[in-house]
Amino acid sequence: MRLRPADPTDPSEIAAIREVCVAAGADTGGSFDAYLAHVARHGALIVAVAGREVVGVGGVIDLAATAFVTDLFVRPDHHGRGAGGAILGALVDDRPVRTTFSTSHPAALAAYRRVGMHERWPVRYLRGVVAGSSEPRPSPTVSDERLRRLARTELWGHLRSTGAALLALDGGAVAAVRVDPGPGRRSGERVAHVVRVTTGDDTDERREREQRDADDRRRAALALRALWTHLGAGHRVVLHLPDRSAGGDADDADDVRLASLVPGLVEVREFDRDRCCSTLARPVDASLVAVHPGLC
Repeated sequence: MRLRPADPTDPSEIAAIREVCVAAGADTGGSFDAYLAHVARHGALIVAVAGREVVGVGGVIDLAATAFVTDLFVRPDHHGRGAGGAILGALVDDRPVRTTFSTSHPAALAAYRRVGMHERWPVRYLRGVVAGSSEPRPSPTVSDERLRRLARTELWGHLRSTGAALLALDGGAVAAVRVDPGPGRRSGERVAHVVRVTTGDDTDERREREQRDADDRRRAALALRALWTHLGAGHRVVLHLPDRSAGGDADDADDVRLASLVPGLVEVREFDRDRCCSTLARPVDASLVAVHPGLC
């Protein structure tokens, strides 16, 4: 087996990577090609090759001083042969500060622990419905000037280029939202996929984090409520929410707990979860309210 940089411009390479990801149970829908190109452009995308076949893939991007592992997948028939560990080592060996959102698969969690990345809290995949009876009150979109001032400008630009609307919400919050038809639902009903939400011009600096935390929790609730106002009552919502107050080994949350995480939503259900694994005790800036699971 050997490792090499992936070529996201080669259709056959993309097809091979997609095959590995699908075999590992990953979602490759939507703008998968653009996602791979973004990771390669702003970090590194590596494949493991056995013979002439791609059997594993991993990616990493730099978030300020943190290496964020975007993906680590190995074809099931090559589990236990060292491919995952080799890829992970190549991605992070020269980066001492490391974070990822991992599945709960024991082998994946063990691999991250071996490089000092321990479970900190869950990322909850939630569905819900905007409460109340109000009509939508649309927010303006983010101007190009504002976009240039945002931290992670390249990520916001990528989300916009792949179909998400960038919304300037009340209170200075920013959201990336993609509205799709609701599959299998009644005609005309649409689902808002909340791709990313921050409480403002977020940075990855941590020097003021202790002082910011309490205020950011309040601002997070205000940001979500501003987004629900934009969507209007009855709109179905999907989002990926960091549950920072839960422990690293937290599992199911009851209905009351889930509702408290997303004020203004009803019928809240968790349909999946990742684990935030990191060398940091307090990873991911508290101003980040909803995350992109692969790109943070």
